[in-house]
Amino acid sequence: MSEVHNKHVIVIVDAYTGGKYLVPAFQAIGYKVIHVESPFTPEYFYQDKELIRRRCDQTIIYNLNLNDLIETLAVNSIKAVIAGSEGGVELADALNEAFSLPFANEFALSCARRDKYVMQHTLELAGIASIKQVKASTSLELADWLSHIDNWPVVVKPLKSAGTDSVSICYSKEAALAAFDGIIGTQDLFGDTNTSVLCQEFLEGVEYVVNGIARNNHYFFTELYESKKRFVEGNPVYDEQILRYVNDECYAPLTEYTQLVCQALGIKNGAFHAEVMLTKRGPVLIEIGARVAGGADPY
Repeated sequence: MSEVHNKHVIVIVDAYTGGKYLVPAFQAIGYKVIHVESPFTPEYFYQDKELIRRRCDQTIIYNLNLNDLIETLAVNSIKAVIAGSEGGVELADALNEAFSLPFANEFALSCARRDKYVMQHTLELAGIASIKQVKASTSLELADWLSHIDNWPVVVKPLKSAGTDSVSICYSKEAALAAFDGIIGTQDLFGDTNTSVLCQEFLEGVEYVVNGIARNNHYFFTELYESKKRFVEGNPVYDEQILRYVNDECYAPLTEYTQLVCQALGIKNGAFHAEVMLTKRGPVLIEIGARVAGGADPY
């Protein structure tokens, strides 16, 4: 393990999927990289975890005691703390706050950047287009909400997972309740227990991925993809992504809307990865991550 105390250090929390490419990028320009591992690693990240342990200058396994972690890291000259994947977003926020680092996101809105219910509710309060939804901890709560809706299908999914994990498109009350039963009490991709389940309206339109990076409330967009999905056993799975360009008709409305979303959710610095549906009423956020896109392959 390298001594990194006197070097300029970048801390990356859960540098998996797309985040693993940040490690050699920072090392190439002279930084030492400390990797902080969450105690629970999804099985399909195991290969990335072993790679990152070999590649990073130091690895710290987080024991869920934030004060201990802060004390361990405090001997270093830390320049930035970055979330490498979705499961690291809240811990990265907490470390940025603890060390008063300049390239941080708004700490008070940390939950809104991870909890998909709070995310949409925050947009609604800000007057930004959002999704009709309910957070249910019992099947009775969900059944009551479903009895008052007019439009089907609905989407049932965990509050804090990622990708298409346990996402179901349901065309009936019975199907939605069955999807609820399949999620409640289970663990999501990041080891958190699903004590509540999210049910949202199904957005019709064309789905896009909007990627970019923020620096002190200035927003730079790096990629815009049209996403195409296919259904496997009734559930959506990414199948194809088509790159769109700045002169395409969809570019301006999608990037302008995504900037409003970032501002409302306190994304001021660092990468963001948004999924946005372009509907008849305009762009509507599906969800956004305050981190690089997962599954990225720069080669």
